[in-house]
Amino acid sequence: AEYMGAPPTTASRLDWQSLSPIQIASQITLIESRFYVAIGPSECFGLKWSKGDGAGAPFIARMISLFNRVSRWVVTEILKQPKIAKRAAALAYFVDVAEQFMVLKNFNGLLAVLAALSSAEIHRLKKTWVKLPEDRASVLSSLRVLISREHNYKTMREALRQATPPLLPYLGMYLTDFTFASDGNTDFLTEDKTVVSFAKHSMLGKIYRQMQTAKGTSYEIREDTSIVRFIEHEMDSLSNEEAYALSLLRESRA
Repeated sequence: AEYMGAPPTTASRLDWQSLSPIQIASQITLIESRFYVAIGPSECFGLKWSKGDGAGAPFIARMISLFNRVSRWVVTEILKQPKIAKRAAALAYFVDVAEQFMVLKNFNGLLAVLAALSSAEIHRLKKTWVKLPEDRASVLSSLRVLISREHNYKTMREALRQATPPLLPYLGMYLTDFTFASDGNTDFLTEDKTVVSFAKHSMLGKIYRQMQTAKGTSYEIREDTSIVRFIEHEMDSLSNEEAYALSLLRESRA
């Protein structure tokens, strides 16, 4: 199926089905990359993004929020389709979006879409998955291998090492690294806190430098204000509970 079409230039609500997968993927990538390059070292140390409202790590918080919003939107739009054929077409569309994220070397956007496709409310739609074209199922399978959590994201880390900028890593991988380094090592080597653990700070610095390697070259993507507005303000989003209830309505338990 073709999902091409020029986005409207009016202020009316955008119909995502009029956009090609590359249009969606590129504009999400543009927004995410702006947040990513703005993340400074002060946001990464002390696990500030996990405390309170994340105000101490504003750009990490924005990336997390966008990741979750995109993921919930994918779930919502698939479930909004009442007929199996339409749901399968939506499923194929979002596999295409995931593939375009990979073309753009945007691992963060890729993970957001695959998280949605692996969610309980989408995973259980067996009648829909059966209708997914074989070539799309093959693409999805290879993408899942790439972003596997096995061995601490070994496959994805290797792909990142080999990729040339512009690229966008999966932020959650680095946040996990920061968390393990922070929680698993003390700040001080003595009880009176007079001897600082340079090993811990060196470890945190190494993780941050790994993040920095992706900031060398920016994406040459022209901003489309109507699509950006849609991504930031107009994406439909069901809660987990609402989505699961709708999933059961679409395909009841066997």
